[in-house]
Amino acid sequence: VYAGEMYYCSGSSMSLIKKIGLSKYNPSKRNKDIHFSERETEFIKLVCLEFSIKEIAGIMKISTRRVDEYSQSVKEKTETSSFVGIALFAIKNNIIGTCDVCGSAD
Repeated sequence: VYAGEMYYCSGSSMSLIKKIGLSKYNPSKRNKDIHFSERETEFIKLVCLEFSIKEIAGIMKISTRRVDEYSQSVKEKTETSSFVGIALFAIKNNIIGTCDVCGSAD
């Protein structure tokens, strides 16, 4: 906020992601031909949990450069350009359920 950026708490961010991801206005289309490796799926889940690149690297025990490679690969496969796009794609395509993100039951 101090730097002029917008801030949403994690609850608001997830609420917006779910609403946009499930709405008719989401331009993402379901593509059943996309296959993610186990590590890419782990990366996607960590993105949905709002971890930073450095945090993801620590959790996955890999370098930040390798995280960037996963990020590029997933963005290309999902035709997205940001972590928000990856999260929207994951929710819309049931790669991650809402309970995986917020800890509650579906």
